[in-house]
Amino acid sequence: MSASASRAAPRGRGPRGGGWVAAGVVAAALALVGLVSLTPPWRDLERRTFDLATALVAPGRVDAPVVIVAIDEPSFAELGLRWPFPRDVHAALIDRVAADGARAIGVDILFAEPSGPADAALAAAIRRAGNVVLAMVRERYDTMHGRGVVEVRPLPLFTEAGARVGDVGLDPDPDFVVRRLPDQPAAFARVVAAAAGLVVAPVQPERTSLLRYSGPRGTVPSVHYYQAVTSGLLPAGFFKDRIVLVGLSVGTSPEVSRAQADLYNAPFFGAAGVMPGVEIHANALASLASGRTTIAVEPPVAELLALALAVLVAFVGWRFGPLQAGGLLALAIAAVPFASLLLLTRADRWLSPLLPMVAAAAAFAAQAAQGFVAERARVRETRAAFARYVPPEVVERLADHPEALALGGEERELTILFADLANFTDLAEGLTPRQVVGVLTDYFEAMSQVIHRHGGTVDKYIGDGIMAFWGAPLPDAGHARHGLEAAIAMQEAFKALAAAHAKPGRAPLAMRIGLHSGPAIVGNVGSALRFTYTAVGDAVNLAARLEGANKRYGTSVLVSEATVARAAGQVSMRPVDAVTVQGKREVVHVFTPCADASLVEATRRALAAYRERRFPESMAIWREIVARHPDDRVAATYVERLEGFEHAPPPAGWDGVTALEK
Repeated sequence: MSASASRAAPRGRGPRGGGWVAAGVVAAALALVGLVSLTPPWRDLERRTFDLATALVAPGRVDAPVVIVAIDEPSFAELGLRWPFPRDVHAALIDRVAADGARAIGVDILFAEPSGPADAALAAAIRRAGNVVLAMVRERYDTMHGRGVVEVRPLPLFTEAGARVGDVGLDPDPDFVVRRLPDQPAAFARVVAAAAGLVVAPVQPERTSLLRYSGPRGTVPSVHYYQAVTSGLLPAGFFKDRIVLVGLSVGTSPEVSRAQADLYNAPFFGAAGVMPGVEIHANALASLASGRTTIAVEPPVAELLALALAVLVAFVGWRFGPLQAGGLLALAIAAVPFASLLLLTRADRWLSPLLPMVAAAAAFAAQAAQGFVAERARVRETRAAFARYVPPEVVERLADHPEALALGGEERELTILFADLANFTDLAEGLTPRQVVGVLTDYFEAMSQVIHRHGGTVDKYIGDGIMAFWGAPLPDAGHARHGLEAAIAMQEAFKALAAAHAKPGRAPLAMRIGLHSGPAIVGNVGSALRFTYTAVGDAVNLAARLEGANKRYGTSVLVSEATVARAAGQVSMRPVDAVTVQGKREVVHVFTPCADASLVEATRRALAAYRERRFPESMAIWREIVARHPDDRVAATYVERLEGFEHAPPPAGWDGVTALEK
């Protein structure tokens, strides 16, 4: 595969019919979403979506002349009565409200059983008002003979007095939230509206009508029951031209049991979502009175919208790429709920945004997953093609960027490491070629693992040497620290390897490492017939020279001041010398790792005296170091050098810099 071939492939299209594969994956994802949308949990999510929309668009006011007379805790306390109230008290309430000129009086209380002489008083009040609606319910029963529904109606005494009857039954959804507008002609809100002389839209059994709530509990204007029946607490004419609903509105009153409390869940959150039945009827009445009833959009409108949006997202992803498809998806996720709310507030239609949003997201996710799988397959092909020729790190980079196969390179800040074996020739004498290869294999394997563990790239093996670097092919802000830590870890790992291959009577196997940080050109270097991924430049040459300079100072690791500075004090370093390499005038201060703080400090003092030509003082410090560390080759080197100065002092222009031979 060439870089040009890779660039020529249309974006988003995979090889070998990848477009059809992507279309099949998207279709399967949409089919799965369609199946999930038929499940009860999905329906519950759609209901919750409607709840959220209701809470967002509720106006917080009632656009109809409706008021609730609430039988609540203050009323129990003020009147000193227990539930149920005597019916002559209700009669007094009806007389007061009717005398004010109420348009209709809806009493959400079931008077199905006789209660004595007070029934006559209530009937007389109903007759005088002429616009009273009483409650009835349809109760389901289940016996050994079967199931059925029975109507529990008010006493004939009250209906004969002129009371109309409305069904106060509410039909919650499976999650016990009341969302639907009562759609039977005998519904309590519809009968009250008729009694008030309102013209409302007829029942549409073929459509699902949803309750348009004015707001959470307490939005509908209300007064306490005791205020309405106690003379002087409300001004005369307070109920004039209003539609009055009377019913329970209690929370924790001991006078009313939980079963009697007539509380329902409304599509609001928290305590405001628990609403008495009379307030739900008031919301229904207000909705009917204003002509603002919400109609749920029936299938297949939502399904077609979801399909169209999903296909559009998939097409954009196939034609232009995942970034553009993701942008379109984000736009859809923002626009679809907004459009749904706009449709609800302006056109009184409810279209759940859930299915279009999920379908679009599923199409995007399916296409992204298919693209990921196709990309992984392409990466595996690239790895298989190049793994035999270049380091694994380079394979990874080529798999991600095939265009990088072009010849050339880029300038990077790298930390370069060179490692080489000392005394290997002596060790190899007497070994067969196969045994020599075995020793080198163990060495390369052990050192490469350490380099990889510290994030380095093994560039090449040169005889018994290793070249590695940090900072490419992937950028590494801590390349100097990682390279320095790797050099120390390599020497630690090498101890076991040297012990395993030690030969009696022969010099022990040793490893020397040079480390330098600086700019280098890294990339594919070579010809069109054969090239390799490597780094070239002065920084590479200096790292190689430092590896060889270990022999002069008896050190195992020599590190340039550039690497030490970039490592930012992460490793304790001992200064060794200031050097120049052949052909370069730049002075390079070199260091070696050392954990002995006293040795580092003594070396600094000895070098300061040395460079300031205070040779006797420097010699004394070096000899003190040798006395404490007899195997210290750095101190021994300076002792020998200073002894030579006793016979042949350096010239007047001497600057303390050592020139490294080629």
